[in-house]
Amino acid sequence: MRFWLVATIIAFPFVMSVASLGGYGPLLSFIAGAVGSLLVLLLNLILEPHPWMFDSHWKHRFEDPEFSFRLAVVAGAMLLMVETTLIVFFLTEHVSS
Repeated sequence: MRFWLVATIIAFPFVMSVASLGGYGPLLSFIAGAVGSLLVLLLNLILEPHPWMFDSHWKHRFEDPEFSFRLAVVAGAMLLMVETTLIVFFLTEHVSS
């Protein structure tokens, strides 16, 4: 189960980096990373009847108010970093052209 959790998380930056090294622009690299994560989730659904995100362990975790608050703070910070990176790459690509 933990393999799929790690694979889902690692797929986004890995695919995004590979697409960027392959010569794709920042927007297409970002989209490729998102599609890579979704493909890992789809593969998890095909290969296992009970995917990791539907395990009862996670339900108990998310019901804990302290965990939910920490998760929201970390997710917000990560989203801010990804958005900022995407905006900077998008703007620098158009400025240098």
